[in-house]
Amino acid sequence: MSEQEFQTLVITELRGIRGDVELLRHDVEGLKQDVEGLKHDVEGLKQDVEGLKHDVEGLKQDVDDLKQDVEGLKGEVDKVKNGMGAFGNELAILNVRVDTYQKASGQVVNLAFGLIVTAVITIIGVMWAG
Repeated sequence: MSEQEFQTLVITELRGIRGDVELLRHDVEGLKQDVEGLKHDVEGLKQDVEGLKHDVEGLKQDVDDLKQDVEGLKGEVDKVKNGMGAFGNELAILNVRVDTYQKASGQVVNLAFGLIVTAVITIIGVMWAG
C-alpha cells in the first residue's frame, strides 16, 4: 500500500469518524433538550406536589373543623337528651295531674248529677205532699 493510498484510507476513516462524532454531537444535543424538558417537567411536578401539600393541609384543617363541629353537636344532643329527660319527668307529673283532674271532674259530675237527682226527688216529694 502506497503512502497516498494510506493517506486516502486515513482521510476516509477520519471523515467517517467525523460523521460519527457529528451524529454523537447531534444525539447529545437531543439528550440535552430531553434533559431540559425533564427538568421542566420535574419543576411542574414539584409545583403540583406543593399544591397537593397545600390541599392536604386544607383538608386536615377541614377535618379538624368538622371534628369540632361534631363534638359541639354531640354536646347539643346531650343537652337535648337531658332536656328531654327533664321534659319527660315534667310530662309524667302533668299526666298524673291530668289524670287526677279527670277523676276529680268525674266525681264532681257524679256529685252534681246526684244533687240534681236529689233536688228533683225533693221537688217531687214536696209536690206529692202538698
